Amino acid sequence: MFSHAQPAKVVSFLVGVVAILATLCPVTAARSVALADWQALLRLREELNFTNPQRSPKVYWRSRDNCNVIFGVSCDDQGRVVTLSLWGVTGPLPESIANLTALTSLWVGNNVTSIPSSLAQLSSTLSALFLGGNAISGSFPAAVTKLTALQELSLADNDLSGPLPPGIGKLPLLEMLRLDGNHLSGPIPSLISSLSALSYLSLASNDLSGAIPPQISALQALQYIDLRNNLLSGAIPPQIGNNYNLNWLYLSNNRLSGFIPASIGRIDRLRYMFLDSNVLSGLIPESVSTLSALVYLIASHNLLSGAIPPTIGQLPRLAFLSLSNNSLSGPLPATMGQLKHLQILDLSRNRLSGAIPDAFADKPALNSIDLSFNALTGPLPSSLSSCGSLYTLDVSSNALSGSPSTTVSAMPSLSYLNLSNNFFTGLVPRVVDSQQMVSYDISSNYFYGPGLVSDTTPLALPLCKTGFEPGTFSAAANCLVYGSATENSCPTRTGPMSTGDLLQVDAQRSEAACLSFCRTNITRTAANSQCGSLGTCVMEMTGSPPRPSYACECAKGAIRSADGQSCTAIEG
Repeated sequence: MFSHAQPAKVVSFLVGVVAILATLCPVTAARSVALADWQALLRLREELNFTNPQRSPKVYWRSRDNCNVIFGVSCDDQGRVVTLSLWGVTGPLPESIANLTALTSLWVGNNVTSIPSSLAQLSSTLSALFLGGNAISGSFPAAVTKLTALQELSLADNDLSGPLPPGIGKLPLLEMLRLDGNHLSGPIPSLISSLSALSYLSLASNDLSGAIPPQISALQALQYIDLRNNLLSGAIPPQIGNNYNLNWLYLSNNRLSGFIPASIGRIDRLRYMFLDSNVLSGLIPESVSTLSALVYLIASHNLLSGAIPPTIGQLPRLAFLSLSNNSLSGPLPATMGQLKHLQILDLSRNRLSGAIPDAFADKPALNSIDLSFNALTGPLPSSLSSCGSLYTLDVSSNALSGSPSTTVSAMPSLSYLNLSNNFFTGLVPRVVDSQQMVSYDISSNYFYGPGLVSDTTPLALPLCKTGFEPGTFSAAANCLVYGSATENSCPTRTGPMSTGDLLQVDAQRSEAACLSFCRTNITRTAANSQCGSLGTCVMEMTGSPPRPSYACECAKGAIRSADGQSCTAIEG
């Protein structure tokens, strides 16, 4: 449901674009490429293979007179080649790449199969190496561990396998390390803590195992760490609270266990925290509430227990909260009403109980709520009607009651509605715009009244939408009453509705079950056209043709209104 941001991919892409634009858009006086570098380029031109030779240096590299217009190349003031950016390369990177002895930045894609050992000869000059998105296989290239001037290294999205070499910790100037999307295995070497300048670390989507080394806390410059989609186990080291500059923490989809360390509350710059799909247990630490910059808190699919701390309402920037598929219990904190920027709320498949707090007013950005598969009781809060951007509402499989029709009918953006498997009653919920509905499920409740839309009484407006996918529109197991297709039609078009427009008429509760629920479970008041303390809910046959409907059977000393929906005490 949630997208894990990868800003480095954007950064890496922009670096390459800037390098290429620098070669295509001259901003300085024309200068010739140094002769030795020109000869090195010509040799590369002959040794490199391209997927499209007609749009490659084999065509474009013709003259050294003006470095500014040589495709994929930029030079310094002495005409030395300092940047090389080549796309569409296939096969091995030639050994002769090392002849460009002033090279500081190398960007090559997108089907390179191997890195030459001669690359190590650029150890004192090469500061940026971008070989992501290629087909480099085998163990981690030894030559790379000798490039001691490297500041940025990306070998992401290749086919590298085997362990990370300890030599990776011998790149003292490294600021960005991307090795995600490979098949690297074994533990994360503790020597990675020697990379004191490292601000960006992505080892995601590999087969790394073992514990997260606590020495990672020594990386004081670290702002981004992505270890998701590996086989890492053990606890989240409490020392991680010492990474004060961390903005992004991605630990999803591993085998991490134990508690969420309370020390995590010390990372006051943390904006994105993804801990989902592990086996973390215990309570959500109160210290999380001190993360004032937090925008994403995703800890779904774990074994977390206990109550959601009320202090969670103290996160002023929180927009995405997902704690689904845990064992959380207790009530929903009313303090969630303080989360003014909340967009996504997913607390489904827990053991939450009590009423849904009426705390959803002033939530203009809120577009999805999923509270399904809990033990929540009481009515649907009326404040939900003020959520003008709410697109998805799922409160299925709880023990909610009352009539949600008024609340639902005031949600202008609603497209996914699931109220199924509750104890809701009242008329079938209408929606503001039936044509934008994608999924509508009110099954297994006690909604009553006509289940079709007639010309004069459009009680179930969603029925007038055509083209619902199978399984996305259900009102089964309610107390609805049906007429025939020939006597009902949608107000928005002429003629009878087709069978595809109708709710299934053969899957309703029995009359006895509906009447029993009506008498024993529905508190009726005159204010919402129900019976109050002066009568009992009954089911009668009314209309022409006769149909069952709910009405009031008034107690002695009370008289029923003309519409049968309320009781009034007889004066005197």
